Amino acid sequence: MFSLHGATATQRQVIIPHADDPSAVLPLWAAVAEQRPVVLNYVLCEHNTRPADEAALIQLLAPYAGRFVLLRLSSINPVHGSPLRPSTREADFIAALSHGLEGWVVSHHLSAGREAAAACGQLRSEILDLTPPTSRSRQADTTD
Repeated sequence: MFSLHGATATQRQVIIPHADDPSAVLPLWAAVAEQRPVVLNYVLCEHNTRPADEAALIQLLAPYAGRFVLLRLSSINPVHGSPLRPSTREADFIAALSHGLEGWVVSHHLSAGREAAAACGQLRSEILDLTPPTSRSRQADTTD
């Protein structure tokens, strides 16, 4: 799975600081996808689900139809201290991509990463002191 999270370099860097431009990495990822199945992940945030983002992402991904297993749209897991916020346009954005990306499988994962202190792209450089969540097994051990 590769983290896309934006149709432009500026947009992608909001979630992944120092990330490469999506138009530069997609050809490399497509080459990997010739060797093994690859999923593209896109976390749905307030900053990357505007109508203009739908059009930009469709334009960016259209040439790669059939090359990747799927485009996985993940609802954001809000992390304390992060400037990233959930999108109020999730449903519209998902519908637009599902309709506009011919030859793509688009899926939505509402609960992806809910038990993580921060999932890929949701851990920003200024929030590196987050403590990992206690696992359920350790919680069970301490309550018995």
